[in-house]
Amino acid sequence: PLVPSSEQRRLIEAVLNTTGSSPVLVTGRRGRGKSASLGMAAAVLLQRGAGCILVTSPSQPATWQLFEAAARYLGDDCEVRRPSPFELQTGPGGRLEFVSPADLLVGDGLARLRNAQFLFVDEAAGLPVDVVVELLWRARRVVMSTTLDGYEGSGQGFMLRALPQLRIRKQELRHFELQAPMRWNVGCPLEKLANAAMLLDAKPVGDDLVADASVENSSFEVLDQQVLSEWRREDELSEIFGMLRCGHYKTKPSDLSTFLDEPSMRWFVLRFNGHVIGLVIAAIEEPIEDKHVAEAVYKRQRKARPQLIAQALSLDAGFLEATGMRHARVMRLCVHPGLQRRGLGTWLLKRSIAELLRAEQVDAVAACFGATAYLMKLWRNVGGELAWLAHGREPSSGHHSATVLLPCTARSRHLLHRAQARLSLQLPELLLGPLARLSADVLAELLAGLPPPGGCPCDGDEPDVQDVADVRSFAWGARQVSCCRYALVRAFLSAMRPPRATLDLRSEQVLLDLVQGRDVNEGLLRPAVRKLPWAAPPDVSEGRARKGGEATAQGAARR
Repeated sequence: PLVPSSEQRRLIEAVLNTTGSSPVLVTGRRGRGKSASLGMAAAVLLQRGAGCILVTSPSQPATWQLFEAAARYLGDDCEVRRPSPFELQTGPGGRLEFVSPADLLVGDGLARLRNAQFLFVDEAAGLPVDVVVELLWRARRVVMSTTLDGYEGSGQGFMLRALPQLRIRKQELRHFELQAPMRWNVGCPLEKLANAAMLLDAKPVGDDLVADASVENSSFEVLDQQVLSEWRREDELSEIFGMLRCGHYKTKPSDLSTFLDEPSMRWFVLRFNGHVIGLVIAAIEEPIEDKHVAEAVYKRQRKARPQLIAQALSLDAGFLEATGMRHARVMRLCVHPGLQRRGLGTWLLKRSIAELLRAEQVDAVAACFGATAYLMKLWRNVGGELAWLAHGREPSSGHHSATVLLPCTARSRHLLHRAQARLSLQLPELLLGPLARLSADVLAELLAGLPPPGGCPCDGDEPDVQDVADVRSFAWGARQVSCCRYALVRAFLSAMRPPRATLDLRSEQVLLDLVQGRDVNEGLLRPAVRKLPWAAPPDVSEGRARKGGEATAQGAARR
């Protein structure tokens, strides 16, 4: 059986004392025994009858060490069973099991998350901040770990971006850092060599040196990636990669060789006093010239990995002609962590897009990213138009992947309009199935970039008279949901389009539950519907006239 070190024993004790209000965050460099510590802590919890413990991570294979440590710590106990490498059972009800982040936040996964006694999040830096926050909010007790450097994600970026938000929601969060290496000796020269070779110690330029940067005093520059590879630019490269590590949750050491060596890459930077404070990296994706390969990609019979945009728009969205187009795909957009929310990122993105359109003969500038309301609005503000929203959620992020285009040729514009029309037509049905967990804010941004969904009036047009009648009679009468549902759905979707109607969070969520096919309490739904613009009651004077008419008719009947 494994024997924990003194550091690990203190951590295990902290995990045993975890409550809903005092989650644990474990950090450390690679090889410090974080996963093994969590595995041993899970084993002790199972021995004490903790019940169900769920494990999640951006990568299932990355959690193997955690499960292996738990199994080794429990030893040869005859009650321990291991049906798979990522599931361990003990006694009558003890279970340690892996579930992907995307599965935890939908349907049955949410119920399992609420019922589990503990949630262990391994390599939390590989997940977007909002996913970590939601897991922290929904689970009973949470223990997280993240590597501060290496292949598992940008731990330093996680500490900068996520830790403040986590502390806002859980003020009693406890942070432990493991410092003693477990796989090698302290001061190992090979560790130092690896850190230097892969820029694992890279950091962005100090905040004090760029604190005064703004759009007005910063300069845009097209960067030659070959020049950047020269040894004389090593300090600058370290600053850039340090910014990438802090600014993008998917940054990994292999990105260094990919972005520097691949000839299709284009680099654009923002400088202040000689320092790089913003970065855009784009890739030129060539058309698929072989018609047989293009057909196979369209039919999902093979993949063409460099052509991500062509794949998304052909095999997913269903437009074969996308395989024959040349795209410039924006892969990274990063701004110095101390300079964010100053408009620098938007300005840099606009300049980079303009340069790509000027210098590259492409059909469109494009991007694929996890669909958050912030990113969708950012791209809409620079002219990007939504062409596709993936039905599945990325296991690493829990978000649907959005594909946006800035078309610059007639055929690309034609493709975009067709793709948007089709997505808009399908949207009400998609919200009942693959998009059933889309948040209200993301839905609002989605609707802002698409034509009105089927049955919804175009901008400036009046809604269908019968739809309005159904909405009002449900809101102010006692009609059944099933008789008015289609009108209610159209009323809500129209209210979410610009200018978005002002609804309180509870009403908005109840209406979203209706649109996404979840069970809804009519006692909550009816007052929520009354707040929709289509449900506004008829003019009071009309009501009085109607009452007067009814009284006259009743008097005549009595006479």
